[in-house]
Amino acid sequence: MQQGVKMVYKQGLYILLVLFVLLCLMAIIGWRTTETDSKIIIVGIIVAMIPVMTFMHYKITKEDVVPKRLTREAVIDIIKAKGYSIEEDRGGWICIKVDGIFYRLSYFAGRLQLGCEWTGDDKNIELLEKAAQHCSNSATMAKFSVTEIENGGYRLDMRISVLCHYEIELQELFNEYMNDLGLAVLNFWDAYNDFEQQYNMTQNFCVPEYRWLSDLLKAVKEGELPMEALTDEAYISQSFARAMTNRTLAQLWAEAFRIIRVDNYGDYKLIVYQFPAPQVVPEAKYGAVVLNRTTKESNYYTLEMAADNRWFYGGVADNRHINHGEAPSDSLDQFIEWVISNNEQIFASSSNNRTSTES
Repeated sequence: MQQGVKMVYKQGLYILLVLFVLLCLMAIIGWRTTETDSKIIIVGIIVAMIPVMTFMHYKITKEDVVPKRLTREAVIDIIKAKGYSIEEDRGGWICIKVDGIFYRLSYFAGRLQLGCEWTGDDKNIELLEKAAQHCSNSATMAKFSVTEIENGGYRLDMRISVLCHYEIELQELFNEYMNDLGLAVLNFWDAYNDFEQQYNMTQNFCVPEYRWLSDLLKAVKEGELPMEALTDEAYISQSFARAMTNRTLAQLWAEAFRIIRVDNYGDYKLIVYQFPAPQVVPEAKYGAVVLNRTTKESNYYTLEMAADNRWFYGGVADNRHINHGEAPSDSLDQFIEWVISNNEQIFASSSNNRTSTES
């Protein structure tokens, strides 16, 4: 209590003591001549003054209790007093284990941080990052971060940060902080499961390679891209990967995409691409570009998966994905023969000048 407030109590107590003594003297001296009603009032006042003066005396003599400042050692003592066992003490973090999960605590300059960490390789890193962004909340000081580690694994770090200056605060609120941490973890995994469910519902989405290749062909025609880019395997696979929002698919395409044949027929070039094995209709297994090296005009053809283990020939015309009819099989040779037959006049007139590169 501030000294000024104590002084007010002390002065008030002195005044009440003087009044108390005067009332007592008046009662003693004039007791016999005082009327009964007045006697009752005087006694009542005297009796009422006693607890008031007792309270004021308590306030004056009571020692001020100064709360103890929180320290790292006090944090450890409070944790132990709450029934938790310290598993480790490393790098400034105090580690405890609850229900098989390691929680970490640190205290510095009035700020208490509580966190936990998971590592694994059984979750979609993109969805973890999305859930982390969704659940990180500046109002509750909950923060999530996801780090990709070797072998395709991940490390998920979650923490909350609160201001806590005194031991009494932590003693009273520690269990509440732990509950907040546990609730934040539950909210995170709920968000992740929601995003995973949405993701799984979109897994039948077809990879539109015909759009991306059409964009490359358009860029070549308009002079925005050199013609050599169409036979640059690394460049095309990287372009596909950048166009994909799904990291797993991007990696698959980067690894499986191949340029398997490049033929020159005079002024024309035939480029044959191999894509990752198609998973849904109408993803393509092979693609072929017939390019005029002079005008840079081109046609794009595909061998695409259909329902019931069937295949069909497809392509792009006027920026539209078109169907050229059913294919007899998924044979690469038959696909190339079909492409050549669709451009028979071009290839027939240039057959004597053909040069070929196959991989």
